[in-house]
Amino acid sequence: MLDVYADIAGNKFSDGGKKLSGDKGRAGGGGASFDTVVMPRAGMAKSRQLVRTESGAEVGINLSRGRTLRHGDILQSENPKRPPLIIKQSPEKVIVASFQARDPEDNHGMPSADDYFELCLVMGHVIGNRHRPISVNREESTVSFPIQDDSELETFERLLGQAGGDVELKIASEIFVPHAGADVHGHQ
Repeated sequence: MLDVYADIAGNKFSDGGKKLSGDKGRAGGGGASFDTVVMPRAGMAKSRQLVRTESGAEVGINLSRGRTLRHGDILQSENPKRPPLIIKQSPEKVIVASFQARDPEDNHGMPSADDYFELCLVMGHVIGNRHRPISVNREESTVSFPIQDDSELETFERLLGQAGGDVELKIASEIFVPHAGADVHGHQ
């Protein structure tokens, strides 16, 4: 009989009391062993699916309608003999746009506030017009968005270059988590 996971018990990264200690197969606190499944972001949006864990077991995920998985979610099985299941999101190809920091005291070669504002608006329009979700990293002053192919870098460089701002684009592979207020799925 297929083991089914239907309950999200917490998240490895956001639930202080349920964080896991490393990847040695032990859960924090009670010391119960766990299993792991690695899946793409698109797969994490499905509430019902069959997956193969890293231990080789085929298990079912059956979440309530509207629930989606997040990187680090801890799932409990309906079978008490089955260990908790940790969801790991696989890295994906993204373009990372880096903005040069503005120093209001030293404007040597830096865009003015008006230019910077215009660049942000144009960038939002270009990325949004292609229905791409974004992730914002305030500490590093970057915005990233998923791509399908390396050739898209040239397209975005051309489109954003027309805005005349100081932004550097590069391709990276990372676990992409869309900004909560900017996860778009089309026109409404």
